[in-house]
Amino acid sequence: MKNDRDKILARLSSILGKLNVGENVSVSELAEEYGVSTKTIERDIKAFSFLPIHSDKKGCYSLEPYALGKLSYDDIKNFAALSGVKHLFPSLSDDFIADILNTKIRSAYFIKPPTHEDLSNKSDEFTSITAAILENIPIRCIYKDKPRLLHPYKLVNQHGIWYLVADDGEVLKNFSFSKITNIQILDKERFEPKADFLETLKNPNSNWFSQTMFDVTLEISPEVSEYFLKRKIFPNQTVLKHTPSNLIIKTKISYDEEILRIVQYWLPHITIIEPEYLQKKFLQNLQEYIKKT
Repeated sequence: MKNDRDKILARLSSILGKLNVGENVSVSELAEEYGVSTKTIERDIKAFSFLPIHSDKKGCYSLEPYALGKLSYDDIKNFAALSGVKHLFPSLSDDFIADILNTKIRSAYFIKPPTHEDLSNKSDEFTSITAAILENIPIRCIYKDKPRLLHPYKLVNQHGIWYLVADDGEVLKNFSFSKITNIQILDKERFEPKADFLETLKNPNSNWFSQTMFDVTLEISPEVSEYFLKRKIFPNQTVLKHTPSNLIIKTKISYDEEILRIVQYWLPHITIIEPEYLQKKFLQNLQEYIKKT
């Protein structure tokens, strides 16, 4: 699946690059060049609908002269990457895509795929908080029945769930976006971002969700162990033991749900060894789910 996604992103980048330098691209020729159907190429071209693209009767497309060369190499790469994860965004209008291509606005997001939640009913709030992040505007909201005054720093998609990373009383915390209510953008105020928070958020390998982290040890069955050996499924993942019968790994997390969702995805091939309370909590969640269904 990863190879297929990489091929799509490479093709989209290449086509967009051709348009950006003024080439007049033919659907049939592109289909032949990339070894795909003309319908696939037409779908690719449609993905660039936010750009001023001209088409003729021969099935050729070109960028309007005034728009030539406007996209940087980084813009092209980032748009291709975003095209592969469009379903992660609650609102993806043409204007929204164009905004994401802008270097400044793009800095408001960091996406960690693969699954996603549907936030289409909160797209206005999502856009408003994006603007607040970019302009350093404080927000008021209700979270877990408690009024909050937050300094928003970034919207993060962690394992398909959107979170707002914000300064809450001088502490960098995460807030599940779907659970934030009564959002008020204090557009007449501004806050000064903290340098240490900004530095933390620059590192994609660090855990942004809490300043307190703890170890979790897990046992992986041999049926799926190869997936955990090929890439790091969990943040800060390290292998403690690997035998033909099992795989023991350790990871660092900042809150329970961060790992419980992943464990649920890999059932029945994964068990939490330590801390013991976390395995009990997971089993309890499963029992409650079974009762409801």
